Amino acid sequence: MKLHLIALRVPSSVNSNADVITSSTTSAESTRQVRRYEPLCAQARAVSSTADLAHLARALLAAQPPLRPARRAFLPPYPPEPDDPPMDVVQVN
Repeated sequence: MKLHLIALRVPSSVNSNADVITSSTTSAESTRQVRRYEPLCAQARAVSSTADLAHLARALLAAQPPLRPARRAFLPPYPPEPDDPPMDVVQVN
């Protein structure tokens, strides 16, 4: 199990006022974090971008056929009834 530590540069004014953490506490905290995040790291290492894209493409293709507009029976236009007002005239009662 490799433990990678990142060194941070801290200004001397902040560093002089900071609490000193013992190496055993830092080591214990680091070990706890490694145990906590190791399963997540293993899953991240197992990701294959090629396989993921292929799976996504297959899922999108098989998901559903393209939607087509609903077919409706054709109704030819019919002449207005004799007592219907003309279309361009609006009656206000």
